[in-house]
Amino acid sequence: MTLQSLLPFFKSMWTVWFFALFAFVVARALWPSRKGHLEALARIPLDDGLARRAPKE
Repeated sequence: MTLQSLLPFFKSMWTVWFFALFAFVVARALWPSRKGHLEALARIPLDDGLARRAPKE
């Protein structure tokens, strides 16, 4: 078996591999237990950082 004979198989499996990887990323991002973490990340651009700074003395 040479690489030339395996090329059509790997070309067709690339689509399956990419779809599985994409489905995994989407499922992990939308998993219900990650909702709080993702909402905190979504607030980062809107946060001016004043609440986290210690008051000046």
